[in-house]
Amino acid sequence: MSPWRTLVLSNPFKDLFALLWVLMWALITLTAGSLAWAQDTPTKDLKTLPRSMRDPTHPTVLVFHAPWCGTCKKMAPLEKKLEKRTHPTVQWRWFNTEDPASDKMMKRFNIHVTPTYLLFNADGKGVYRMEAMIRPAILRQEVLQLQAKAMPSGSPPLSSKQGGSRKP
Repeated sequence: MSPWRTLVLSNPFKDLFALLWVLMWALITLTAGSLAWAQDTPTKDLKTLPRSMRDPTHPTVLVFHAPWCGTCKKMAPLEKKLEKRTHPTVQWRWFNTEDPASDKMMKRFNIHVTPTYLLFNADGKGVYRMEAMIRPAILRQEVLQLQAKAMPSGSPPLSSKQGGSRKP
């Protein structure tokens, strides 16, 4: 008799409980994973950026965070590095979800999880959404791609080492 068969037949209630526990854990993990890998998030649901926040020559990143959010605190240094690296090509705007002034933007973009990152092209159209358990490498990659698309072809991406200006 196989060990699996012995395990299943040894205590059916205990095994059923263990199986349900594993299935519940897998469901939660996969759900969080789909939020972490934001490629699964359809971009067609992103609304356009309000005209008052648009700059027709620059893409924009909106960051929704909360002061109590551990993931937000871990991502903050990366956000600041990316802001410095992509300045002035990409605009960054932060919204504290605990601040009542952010309620209108949270409703507009259906924000229920922190952190949430919304990336918009220069036309103000939503191109990417990332929520919750975000891999820093994915955020970096998507923001740098957004910057590269905004740069004139043949120009190197700006970095903080270049002091915010292009080398001749």
